Formats: sequence, C-alpha cells, structure tokens
Amino acid sequence: MLGKVLAAAVAVVALLAAVTGLCIGCEVYKLIAHARGVRPGGAQRVDLTELGAASEGEFVVQFTHPLCNGCGPINRKLVEQGHEVLLVDVSKHRDLASKYHVTVVPFVLKVARDGVVVERLA
Repeated sequence: MLGKVLAAAVAVVALLAAVTGLCIGCEVYKLIAHARGVRPGGAQRVDLTELGAASEGEFVVQFTHPLCNGCGPINRKLVEQGHEVLLVDVSKHRDLASKYHVTVVPFVLKVARDGVVVERLA
C-alpha cells in the first residue's frame, strides 16, 4: 500500500514538473537553504582554485544537486556550446552554496580567469 502511495506521489510530482515546469525538489531546496541561513544575492567574485579549477581561463561554474531535474540538460547544453564547466554539488558543498548565495539550482555563473563573475547564465 505504501509503495503505491509513494509511486502515485512521484507520478504527480513528475507530471506537475512536466506540465508547469515547477520543480518540487527545487522549491524544497530553496526552503532548506533559507532555513540554513543562505540568502539570495549576487556573487561578484568566485575563488576558482577553491572550486577545483585545474587551468586558467574562463569557466562556467554550475551549482547543482543530484535531485535536480534541470541540471543535466543545462550542463549538456553548456558543454555543447564549448564551455569548460566546473560542477559544484551543493549537497556536498553547503559552505560554497552559502558563500556564493546559491538558493536555487541550477545556478550557473560565467567567471573570468581572475574570478570576476561576468554573467549569470541560469
């Protein structure tokens, strides 16, 4: 019985996301981030070495979460466009999510080699 209820709930949530674009997981993440004290804001500079950048140059930093439905398609699109993408899993790096004001995923920043945020892409 419990399995059927959970399967129905997952189906409803998936249908809601497909029809409206509303991601329940994203909304839950926003609430949890807010409860942890993460406040929305604009990161002006990113420490690329802290994020594991191996080379110099322009990067796209994508903050993601394993349960994020929209993160995979955005990542594939960025790679297809030729961007070097640094993925930061906010479930493993909560400190970085807080430091860079990540209140929703996917959160994507285009960053110059000196760490200055050039543009927010998503």
